[in-house]
Order: sequence, then structure tokens, then C-alpha cells
Amino acid sequence: MFARLLLDEQNQIVGTTGVLNDVTERRLAEDRLRDELQFSQQLLEVIPYPIFVKDVEGRYLGFNKAFEIFWGIDRNEWAGKTVHDLLIGSLAEKHQLADHQVFHTGTTLSYEAPVQAGDRLIHETIYQKAPFRRSD
Repeated sequence: MFARLLLDEQNQIVGTTGVLNDVTERRLAEDRLRDELQFSQQLLEVIPYPIFVKDVEGRYLGFNKAFEIFWGIDRNEWAGKTVHDLLIGSLAEKHQLADHQVFHTGTTLSYEAPVQAGDRLIHETIYQKAPFRRSD
């Protein structure tokens, strides 16, 4: 809302003018969007498979509880780290090359790789990686 005083020649208030914008629809849309985001976050959190999100530089932006448990890590300590902080040598390189392929081709990629998880055992894993596209 915008309001302004109307003054006469003697600078006496003689009235006001104003503009009112009804933002009800926008607020309802924001509430729906917030609910959808919360639902998506809760859904990802309870999926029993490790899920992660990385940026184009390969830095972890987030992951679900299953990812934390599998790797034995704390998400608060892992934001911004890369696969090189998680794995060593050629294992890290394999994942980095896969990330690079997904980001630069824009296609989904599936591959198998052995990894040493948080329990220190070697696990045969299947990765499904896909690019996340923003609306812009």
C-alpha cells in the first residue's frame, strides 16, 4: 500500500491519496509452493536410498539421511565438499568424470562402481545420475 498526503497552498492537510494492491493470490501461491517444497524435502528424507545434489563444480549441495548413514558423515560438515573429499584416487576420478559427462551432455547416466562406505566395507553400487534443470 502506498499513501500520500494532499496539502493545500498553506501546507494544511486536506486529504490523502493511496494505492492498494491485493496480494491474496500471490500469498496463496507462495503458501502452496512452500507446502510443495516441504513435501518434496520430507519425501527425499525418508527414501531409503542415498540421494545427493551437486552443483556443476561437483560440490555437494545437499543429501538425504540415507546418504549420511551410508557414508557415515554429518550433512552439516559436508556442504561444499566434493567426491575427492569422500573417496580416494581412481574411485573419486570415476565419479567426477561421470558428473562431468552428465553436466556437459545433459543426459542421464547409470553406472556401477565399488565404494568403501562409512562402515569401511566395499559395497558394489549402482549410480543413477541426472541433470537438474532450473526453469530459467
